[in-house]
Amino acid sequence: MNNKLKEIILIIDDIRYGNYKRRILATDNGKLSEIIYKINEIVYTYDEKIMDFSKKEKSNNQLLTNFSHDIRTPLTSIIGYIDAIKKELRYKNYDDCKEIINYIDIVREKSYHLKEYLDNIFDWFKLNSDEYNLNLECLEITELSREIIKNWILIFEEKDISFDIEIEEKEIKCNIDKDAYSRILNNIIQNAVEHSKTKKIYISIREESKNLIINIKDEGIGISKDNLVHIFDRLYKCNQDRNDKGSGLGLFITKELVEKMNGSINVESSLNKGSNFKIEFKNIRFI
Repeated sequence: MNNKLKEIILIIDDIRYGNYKRRILATDNGKLSEIIYKINEIVYTYDEKIMDFSKKEKSNNQLLTNFSHDIRTPLTSIIGYIDAIKKELRYKNYDDCKEIINYIDIVREKSYHLKEYLDNIFDWFKLNSDEYNLNLECLEITELSREIIKNWILIFEEKDISFDIEIEEKEIKCNIDKDAYSRILNNIIQNAVEHSKTKKIYISIREESKNLIINIKDEGIGISKDNLVHIFDRLYKCNQDRNDKGSGLGLFITKELVEKMNGSINVESSLNKGSNFKIEFKNIRFI
């Protein structure tokens, strides 16, 4: 009896760690047989549900991939045309085009928000399914950061946000995924621009004790202590108003990507004084 119990415990442990094909053999009609049959029945039912779930998940993944491509590709083209039209109109008499430009600005802003929302949902799904594959390379960070940040300068000017950007002059190499790094910076800057109501943004990228330190700071409305502990939670929004912009996924995705590249991210904030997001990557190299 004791040997049989030990065998059952070992098999149950094996099942618990993912081997759902294991079954317990009942060698007789003794006291344990009925229990063994019940355990096998539970494992069989669970295995069937796992297989069914796996098939549905695969189908859902394919559906989302197709949906993302079918929606995001034309949306990107629409945004490109809107930007081109706006640029062309600025060369004409502004008074004659003022109303049209205002309408175009609204369409442009809504289109960018929709694209951001779709990008966040798609990335969240890939992260949640452990399908977000990173291509880690030893890349030069300072010039890459300048390329990312310069795309925000026009937006800062349009929204009347002053900015102070400090990036090390020396070249710094770090083992990162280029797209993920771009997404991290863009998400945090986007968060400051859209939600903090700040009129000034500070961005610094520097080396400190052989670590890469990135600070993105604003002088906006800040984050309360109650909200601060949840700021990186999935689907969490400080403002629960349904009309509030954003999916509640941006900072969650940011933290996931930072940690996937063996970095860390923290935030300090005070109400009416602003927030400071600090990202740190270790083991960097210098040229």
